[in-house]
Amino acid sequence: MRMSKSVVITRYGRPEVLQIVERPVPEPKLGEVLIRNLASTVSSGDVWIRSGQLALPFHKKAPKSPVTLGSEVVGVIEKTGAGVSAFRPGQLVAALTVSGGGYSEHACLDQNEIIAVPNGIEPDDATCLALNYVLAYRMLHKAAKVRKGESIVVLVDRRNGILRFCESKSTLLRQRAARLARGRFNDKKNR
Repeated sequence: MRMSKSVVITRYGRPEVLQIVERPVPEPKLGEVLIRNLASTVSSGDVWIRSGQLALPFHKKAPKSPVTLGSEVVGVIEKTGAGVSAFRPGQLVAALTVSGGGYSEHACLDQNEIIAVPNGIEPDDATCLALNYVLAYRMLHKAAKVRKGESIVVLVDRRNGILRFCESKSTLLRQRAARLARGRFNDKKNR
């Protein structure tokens, strides 16, 4: 049986509550993919959950079982479960998970939680793709309710990944996007 290491918590607290455990490599279920994790972030949400500042649903006093944190993860698909047709083994993907799993060598993720990582992007750089893409999508479609063909203005700080995704997503949707960037006027990238 193949084993996989995970970093888990069984109680809330400082970083000292993190434990390394070994578990069998999970099998993907219907609609899931098994990924071998290559990179993950330590997000503020993970820190808040670990410290107890943001309790897991139904786990107000302590996690009921070992919980693997890590909501932003990039990995290579090793195996697909039944019903998965949009992804294939060997493909590099990024995920923003609701179930955690980023602090593990292997994780089974719902196919709806993952996106393909474009060629040429390194796994470490790709860890920000899922969160920024999801937030950009929600900003454009849920908050602003932008429809195809409408014009939008994206106020871009060139370091803000979320706003850059809004700008690129609007292009994909054939929306007209005016880019306003703040920066030094002698910086040719901001003209």
